[in-house]
Amino acid sequence: MIVVTFEDYVPPPRYDGIKWTQARIQEAPASTGAWTQLEVKAIPDYPDPTTPPTLNFTTELATLEEGWYRIVFVDATSDTAQPTNPVHNADDTTDVAFAPTVDQLGSLMRTRTKDSHGNERGTFTAETRPTRAAVEHIIQGVADDVISKHDQIDPACQESARESIKLKAAMEIELSYFPEQVATGRSPFEQYKELYDDAILSLASCVSFHVAEGASSPLGVAYHFPEKPPIIGLETKM
Repeated sequence: MIVVTFEDYVPPPRYDGIKWTQARIQEAPASTGAWTQLEVKAIPDYPDPTTPPTLNFTTELATLEEGWYRIVFVDATSDTAQPTNPVHNADDTTDVAFAPTVDQLGSLMRTRTKDSHGNERGTFTAETRPTRAAVEHIIQGVADDVISKHDQIDPACQESARESIKLKAAMEIELSYFPEQVATGRSPFEQYKELYDDAILSLASCVSFHVAEGASSPLGVAYHFPEKPPIIGLETKM
């Protein structure tokens, strides 16, 4: 069996005085199903049905190494809420140590971190659009693309690289999830692009300044400094 943990899940508020009492954990091989129920977790009692608590769950009954998972909240009368957005249990983290975190990107894009109930979370979670897992995947792809243009990135340039990755990831989220707003000028895409253009130029300049002997510049030219000055013209022997 495989252990899967769910963090920061908030049931929908209720205004009929009825509370959620259970959470059904479901698994599927794809985001569209078919869904299999793994187990049911009890939700501790809470005082106000209109402000449900933030919940965390762990199951040890998952069977798929890269499966999809969701939660279905249930009340005492067996009525259910809409299932949460499916999340992918896969390693979507990047190998780029200086890539921005999901939380750092969430701080930049606060207005895009609203959950299914309209609450601004300040970061991406399983209940936002895009989800935390989706944002991790976007950061990974952008980080790989940005650093692939350079043979090496000096530690002095890593902050510029992080900023470039963060801004390009923000642009990709706007294009992928809010294209109609981008097209009508209601998205901050253009502002992100202006900042990204400045950041990527700053990164290129920094990398060029710190390029090591024999390494490639951002333009792909190998630098090599000869140990002795070159001889110009013909050497004349007396």
